[in-house]
Amino acid sequence: MPWGEIGSVLLVLVAATVIGNVWFHMVESVLDWIRRRLLLQQELREPAVYNSIVSSVAAGATRLNDIVLKTGEEKTKASRYIKVLVDMKILERITPFGENE
Repeated sequence: MPWGEIGSVLLVLVAATVIGNVWFHMVESVLDWIRRRLLLQQELREPAVYNSIVSSVAAGATRLNDIVLKTGEEKTKASRYIKVLVDMKILERITPFGENE
């Protein structure tokens, strides 16, 4: 087999490996998203409220007031739901440097 053919075969194998890895990670992230949605539906009383809170955070609402405005929930109710999501490790509270918790 000439060296050119060996290089072509190696190139095809490398490309197949890279495409396979990308495909694997895409499928893995979709399955992870489905698992989280199912967990929310099975474990929580009002999954629609939790979904709206998670969606608002994903859309960029990072403060309680922003989440309340986007979801339309009461501040105390939203705060309780956020605490449950943090306890379930679906959301994570991050305090910027220089701000009080």
